[in-house]
Amino acid sequence: MISTKKSKVPLPDYPVICHVNNSGVREKVKELSSLLERWDLYENNLDDPILKKNLKTAVAGSSFGGPSPTLTRGQLFAVWRSGGLIHSAYYDEDGNEIQEKLYQVGMGCGLSGAYVFWGIVPSRKTIVISNKTPSPGACSIVYNMRIYNKAAKNTKEH
Repeated sequence: MISTKKSKVPLPDYPVICHVNNSGVREKVKELSSLLERWDLYENNLDDPILKKNLKTAVAGSSFGGPSPTLTRGQLFAVWRSGGLIHSAYYDEDGNEIQEKLYQVGMGCGLSGAYVFWGIVPSRKTIVISNKTPSPGACSIVYNMRIYNKAAKNTKEH
């Protein structure tokens, strides 16, 4: 779990698998936790105003191409419902491959080509922030930028 010392607001109590050292992890964990807390919105397709709220971390970006627009919960859910941004497996904290669906929320890529992606595993109520995946093609920045840009242009929320 990520340390919460010096913080007045504790992070929600979900397991966090973090394969990177990154100062921006805290904000990601807060938003990813909110997705797990309200997973019922995805499963039941409820008409809730929160679906129109942008998630700061629902974005793909690179140091050479800049960021995509951020997505709303509704836009992100629409991508997931169409089968996009869902990994069939992920690595646990010990490096073991786990065959569970990981719903990607965002990703970033550096000039070196190294990437980091973040998402949730609803079946295990787990948050994953990682620089490795069993299906590396899913973390291609070009592929992801297209998905995020297309979803951001879609005004249909769910």
